[in-house]
Amino acid sequence: MCSGRAAEHHRYAAEQHRRAAEHHRQAAESLESGDHGKAVHHAHAAYGHHLQARDYAEEAALAHMEEHGDLGD
Repeated sequence: MCSGRAAEHHRYAAEQHRRAAEHHRQAAESLESGDHGKAVHHAHAAYGHHLQARDYAEEAALAHMEEHGDLGD
């Protein structure tokens, strides 16, 4: 059985993906309404959340490897 550390990182990654998706929706809505400045803001925010999600996913993978060893062999 795994410790909760990997699960916690997976939850954090999922939340960052959710936030990124919301910003992508807001960027699309802003573009459709002609507000390009707001669209750019939301696009940058979405990318930031994407990067955070990637980092959390990496931490989850590292936690798995620390607990179970390198499963790729």
